Amino acid sequence: MRSPHRRGSSIFNSESYKVDEGESEPLLQSSSSTKLYTRRWYILAAFSLTGIVDGIMWNTWGPLNQSAKAVYNWSNTELAVVINWGNIMYGLFIFVASYIMDTKGLRVAVVSSMGILVLGAGLRMVSMKPTPATWLNNVGQILLGIAGCVPYAGASLVSATWFPVNQRATATSIASMCCYIGDGLAFIIGPLIVKQLRWTKLTDSIHSNVSFSIGLPPPHNVSNTSDPYDVARQRKELFMLYLIEFGFAAGLFLMTLIYFPAKPPTAPSLSAATERMKYKDGLLALTKSSQFWLINAAFSPNGVFLGWTSVLGVILSAVGINQDEAGWIGFYMIVAGCVGGITVARFSDIFNRRVKLFVTTMYLVSAACLTWFTLMLVGYIPFTTVQIYISCIIVGLCLNGSFPLFMEMACESAYPVAEGITCGYLTMIHNTITSLVLAVLMIPGVGTQWMNWTLLAFVVLGIPFIFVYKADRQRSDRDDTRPVINDH
Repeated sequence: MRSPHRRGSSIFNSESYKVDEGESEPLLQSSSSTKLYTRRWYILAAFSLTGIVDGIMWNTWGPLNQSAKAVYNWSNTELAVVINWGNIMYGLFIFVASYIMDTKGLRVAVVSSMGILVLGAGLRMVSMKPTPATWLNNVGQILLGIAGCVPYAGASLVSATWFPVNQRATATSIASMCCYIGDGLAFIIGPLIVKQLRWTKLTDSIHSNVSFSIGLPPPHNVSNTSDPYDVARQRKELFMLYLIEFGFAAGLFLMTLIYFPAKPPTAPSLSAATERMKYKDGLLALTKSSQFWLINAAFSPNGVFLGWTSVLGVILSAVGINQDEAGWIGFYMIVAGCVGGITVARFSDIFNRRVKLFVTTMYLVSAACLTWFTLMLVGYIPFTTVQIYISCIIVGLCLNGSFPLFMEMACESAYPVAEGITCGYLTMIHNTITSLVLAVLMIPGVGTQWMNWTLLAFVVLGIPFIFVYKADRQRSDRDDTRPVINDH
């Protein structure tokens, strides 16, 4: 087994590349054995699209929680179970997916993931009747959770396999942020196709059908039954949503099946050409690494944040913000995070010794905005919709935007542990936290107010872990021995 690299030391030097004992071939054939391929942008685009499609389907029910209750007669607990399946299955299957990525290659992992995604999307269309549809949606969401392992955890592997050191953080951010772009698009696509629900209002002695253009639970003088014609309309619109999502997933499956190579003919960097630890050894090394666990502790607020965004519509309904409005807030929040993440990652590629400073600043700003948001919801600060938009967008920019930086920090400190298992381990813990947060919502009468305070507490407590973490760039130090070459 190859021992981990230390700063300033390496198996290779810039003049000669020796064959390690037990190896039949040198890892690098010559001093000119690194190349860049223009097709790497196609690979990045295809992989990113898998994240977008999976994110859209994963977040189907957060923006459409009231529609789900009306069409399928789901309770809050049943809705929370369906939403939570994705995170539960991610935690159960991420090590399997990481093993496939690191040992079988990106092609097998991506094509298999898309095949499972198509199956999960198709199952939801089999029946729209409440009882069978409930089972089908649960099974479908289970499959979506399994399929999501590759796009959510494979971004750093794609960037390390295809991109040079001065583009790696940017490529990682684009690929990983596209999962969140999918989450954000779900806030728009869902309510755009499945229109708002109308409720039946009760007067003192007369029942009159009055349409409320709201996406909230019915007010105190409104019955818990919705207009049956409106429910039928929503059932048709939900099927149309399923059909559109299935079509995109099937098209992308064919796209990756036709062309998605496992790796380029020649590696883009010295670190990409370096043999990684065996899977079991790498997993053990990560488990024993104090620096890896510091990164996990600092990254934990993102797990709470993912659960928080899943039920943002329910949280905002308490202050009278309807389903459509909440959808736009969620969309802008996630898009801001994606733009911020890609922008900060690009700066990180340029100023590659300042990642801790970037992450710390983002956490401090998000803590301030979460305090602002929470105090508005409890009534200590006068509430306005504009303030809700601004505070949520900034929180999304900072917390979502930090995601790719944490992935790169983990891969840098863990090198030469393979990127698949490193990011898989990191995101498994992240999704376990999300699952626990959503599991609390299954408790009858627990409400959602506690989620705002919990997210704020996790962000504040995450800052000291960032300070304690000793930034280590073993992988980049390895690549600094050779200049970046032009495209071939």
